[in-house]
Amino acid sequence: MCSYLRRRNGGMYYTRMVVPPRLRPIIGKSDLGRSLGTKDRAEAKLLLPAWLAEAQSIIAAAEAELARRQAGAAVVSGPLTQDEADWQAENDRYWRELDREDEAKIEVDEAFEARLERPENELTADEAAAARLLRHARWERDRCRSRYGHIKRRSKERSGQPGIIKGEALPGSPAPAVTITGIFERYAAQDGSKPTTVKQFRAIINHLVAFLRHDDANAVTLRDLVPWREHLRTEPMANGKPRSAKTINDSYLAAANAVFSYGVNQLLIPANPAVGLSKVRVTKAAKLREKDFTKAERKKILSAALVPASGNLSPPRAFARRWVPWLCAYTGARVNEITQLRKEDVQQIEGVWTIRITPEAGGVKTNEARTVPIHAHLIEQGFVEAATGKPDGPLFYNPGLERGGSDRGQHKKVGMFLAKWVRKDLKITDPAIQPNHAWRHTFKGICLEAGIEERAADYMQGHAPKGQGRRYGANTIPALANQLSKFPRFEFA
Repeated sequence: MCSYLRRRNGGMYYTRMVVPPRLRPIIGKSDLGRSLGTKDRAEAKLLLPAWLAEAQSIIAAAEAELARRQAGAAVVSGPLTQDEADWQAENDRYWRELDREDEAKIEVDEAFEARLERPENELTADEAAAARLLRHARWERDRCRSRYGHIKRRSKERSGQPGIIKGEALPGSPAPAVTITGIFERYAAQDGSKPTTVKQFRAIINHLVAFLRHDDANAVTLRDLVPWREHLRTEPMANGKPRSAKTINDSYLAAANAVFSYGVNQLLIPANPAVGLSKVRVTKAAKLREKDFTKAERKKILSAALVPASGNLSPPRAFARRWVPWLCAYTGARVNEITQLRKEDVQQIEGVWTIRITPEAGGVKTNEARTVPIHAHLIEQGFVEAATGKPDGPLFYNPGLERGGSDRGQHKKVGMFLAKWVRKDLKITDPAIQPNHAWRHTFKGICLEAGIEERAADYMQGHAPKGQGRRYGANTIPALANQLSKFPRFEFA
């Protein structure tokens, strides 16, 4: 009989492993177990190794934590306690029984397994599913045996030997079969991965590995991630400032959860240790004003953009300072969607001059291209003539300055230059607004005042439609141009 399998009232199979008394204050439970969600014993045996690996990982982490608390140092010595000896004997017995069961398979099981060894195109749908489950179970069994051997060696070597610091491998032990960074690289190589996201996540995963002091994905538990989260709250960033709760939650914890979840889905690790990791509580800041520009701020920025640039500004930067604020004001687009525009993105379609905002030019948050009409006031100011008179390629930066990286940094630097111009030169320093992004809030507010249909405003700004019904029917250029004609002009006496 398998030691860790139980059946309640002839129903579902469940698992149970007793937690040694000395570890119960750390784990918070007297036993580890859960339902396997099946009434079939053969299927329960296939699911058991994954659970056993998770339980042993929890026990091992608790051992390390207890050693740290008791010794307060890296060295833990002495013979095994009775609890540890009992636990080790119980696990030894489990593997002996499992081996005996493997050797004593009944004939029908052998015949069934033999059928599953046939080519997949000769299997029924149920047999193919069973074959995949069997392959995974064999893989889990081998991995769990390897990990159990590691835990067993560690227990035996504790007598009179230096203990193991949490996060460090045994001297001479082999490299982990599944690494955190290895899972991340596979995650990053997926089709559709954005270079900027990959770059950000790589830095976060490297930070996690450095904090853990190891790269073994199977050794990570929730008890490792909680101290990491608290470390993120207290560790200052490179600029000396603390990380915000939003940054920790939406960047660091989200990256770890995404990578470990991918590892589970790809059958690389048995469980996601980030499940159950609570987020840092976000304290809502007092709202002192709206996020859009005031009329005075709009006038100050747009009027300054009309003044010819002087000093050492390069022609692309001068061109950007002249047109990007006005384009943002009349489209509500994200600043980096405007700064990446190319000459070929300025097109006349069905008699309407438009700009095409497309991921091909650099990046779009939604990863979807959209074509937006150009406001008549911009045409009268000469934007179309100025843009179409430029050489092919980017309008607002010199492509020769690109370093060949995958995140196309020059158009983002233009946005940063404009933000600095608004803050430093125009003295619009209120921290409650963002010097570029505030145009999006301003555009939406004016659309509401002008009676522009919300569906059209959302499309022009690149916002997702609200409700399934608004996904039906295309936003045609004439219809959008008709709606944009209601948008009032920014004119200053």
